[in-house]
Amino acid sequence: MTEILFKTLVALVQLISLHWTSICDGTVYVPKRSFSVPEGSKLSINCSAKHEALTGWFTSSGQKITNDPSVRVYVISNGSLKYLVIPSVNKADRGTYECRGTKNKTQIRLDVEYSPVFVKESSTHETIFSSLQSNEEITLKCKFDGFPLPEIKFHFAGVELNSSDSRPGFVSHKFRVTRQSDFGFYSCVAKNKMGTKTHYIEVYERGPPEPPNNVQASSTCDSVNVTWEASRKDGGSPVTSYTVELLSEGESVASESLTNSSRFKTFTDLKNNTEYEVRLYSNNALGGGEWRSISLNTTVACPEKRGSSATNLKVFTSILSLLLVFVHLVL
Repeated sequence: MTEILFKTLVALVQLISLHWTSICDGTVYVPKRSFSVPEGSKLSINCSAKHEALTGWFTSSGQKITNDPSVRVYVISNGSLKYLVIPSVNKADRGTYECRGTKNKTQIRLDVEYSPVFVKESSTHETIFSSLQSNEEITLKCKFDGFPLPEIKFHFAGVELNSSDSRPGFVSHKFRVTRQSDFGFYSCVAKNKMGTKTHYIEVYERGPPEPPNNVQASSTCDSVNVTWEASRKDGGSPVTSYTVELLSEGESVASESLTNSSRFKTFTDLKNNTEYEVRLYSNNALGGGEWRSISLNTTVACPEKRGSSATNLKVFTSILSLLLVFVHLVL
C-alpha cells in the first residue's frame, strides 16, 4: 500500500513538473503560452518568478510596457505578480509578449479573433467587363483576412459556385460568359466564428457607357444651363466625349459634342416662357450610350437692364409728371 502511494506521488510530481516546464523558461511563470481572445474583450495575464525578481513585460520589439493605465496596453504590479493588461484587445495587439526576470524570461503568443475583413488589393474589383462574343475566361478572386481565417464561397443567383482555388482566406472562380444571364452580381461570402462578410463583384456587359450621372438643369428667360458628372460605368472603354442636345416640341434646337472633361453646357438666345428638353449621352470607342434628359421652362420675361431706353423713358415721364403738378400748384 505504501509503495503504491509512493508511486502515485512520484507520478503526480512528474506531471506537475512537466506542466510547469511546458509553460516557463527557468523560473519565470505564466498561466499558459498561447492565448486566443475575441476582439474587443479584456485581457489580463499574470506573470510570476521564483528565486529572482521580475523586470516586467516587453513587446516583441523589446520595448518595455509601462505601468501607465492611460495607455492602451499596460502592466499592473500586485505583490510578486505582474499583470499584462489590455482593456480592449484589437488586431494590432496580435503577436508575442515576453515576461522577463533578472535572469530568465517567458514568451506568450496572443491571437485576436475577429470577423472577416475584405482584402481589396488581392481581390477582383467591384466591376469587370465581358461580352458574349469574346469567349474570354473570367477569373473572380476574393480574399479576406480574419482569425480564424474565414472560409469563403462564391454565389450567383442563389447558387453556390464551384471554386477553382479554395483555401482559408481565399477563393477563386473561373468561367466564361456564354449567355445573357451570366451577367450580374456575384457574391463571395466569408465566414468564421466571429461573423460573416460579403463582397459583390458585377460582371457587366462590355459596350457603350452608362448615361452621365447627376444631370441637373436650370433656366433663365432666354437660356438653359445643364451640368453633369462622369458616367458611373464606362462600359469597359474610357468615355471619349459627351453629346448634349436641346429640343423644343420634339425638334432639335441645338446640339454639340463636348470633350470627356466637360461638365456643363449653356444654351443661349432662347425664347422666354417656352418649354425645352435638354438631353445628353456619353460616348466611348464602342459607341454612344443611352440618353438622359430633363424638361424645363424658360421664365416669362427677362428683367429690364439698368440704363435701358425703356427705363429711361419711365424716369423721364415720372419727372415730367411731377413738374406739371408743381407748375399747376404754383399757378
